[in-house]
Amino acid sequence: MNSILVALDGSKDALNASQAAWQLARKTKSKIVALSVVDTQSIWDFLGHKLAGMIGSGVYISAFQSINSSLQNIAQSLLTAFESRSNGYGIETSTIVGEGNLAEVVLKNAQNHDLIIMGRRAKFQNDSHTILRTSLSAKVAEAAPIPVLMVSSEPLRWTTARFILDSTCFDNRAMKSFFKFAEDLKLQPEIFCLDAKSEQWIEDLNEPSKVSEVVIADSVYDDAWHSAFEVTSSTLLVVPTTIKQGKRYLADGRDVGQFLATLSTLSLMILPPHNQPVKTHQAKVVVGTLA
Repeated sequence: MNSILVALDGSKDALNASQAAWQLARKTKSKIVALSVVDTQSIWDFLGHKLAGMIGSGVYISAFQSINSSLQNIAQSLLTAFESRSNGYGIETSTIVGEGNLAEVVLKNAQNHDLIIMGRRAKFQNDSHTILRTSLSAKVAEAAPIPVLMVSSEPLRWTTARFILDSTCFDNRAMKSFFKFAEDLKLQPEIFCLDAKSEQWIEDLNEPSKVSEVVIADSVYDDAWHSAFEVTSSTLLVVPTTIKQGKRYLADGRDVGQFLATLSTLSLMILPPHNQPVKTHQAKVVVGTLA
């Protein structure tokens, strides 16, 4: 892993995401690019641009420019503070102030990196005053060509990384990279097998000593899927996906957005589909796995 993209909005969740990025960058000697997005569409929505009347006149243009300028200054101040702390850790860091649709800006910048890290709010929270919302993390996870790490709890408290293993979503490269990722963050790797075929793959691993625990589902599939997520905030979940008819799905048949809408305070990483075409970025690093 050479480059990490961190999405920032000044929230506590984004601070937790920053801490995870700093830890991982120091372990892997990766560089960090911090991105803060000014949501210009929301500014126009706030000004009521869809309403009939004087919208588009000088007074509204002036109001848009004033709000946009203030948000640009806030974003720049946020990024300056992040960069200062990041440089203090000895991490190569650069910053970007984006402008436009939030998800589109994050996804556009993702093409040049190996991992996206962003904060994620619990489903019962409603922090409408902040920019990065749960719906944004879902949109990014549904389309990102690289893994997306969504942080809901303090990474300093993580002790275990659990890989949800299913035969329909299995990718041997992702599994190998998972072990390296857990090692870099000093987390105990744990595998949760949802079906018998995936259990057999675990037995065939070349380095089974790396697995601290293998949990074998002993119930019907739906119950097994739900039990795979019965963990505390000290566990980071790693969830593979597959692609069908152009849409990204998890092992239980739900799409990524539906899944994230029902998940509460857990931190997790969504992996892009193993059957998605592999892309490369300028550094010639293969994107689509954690490595």
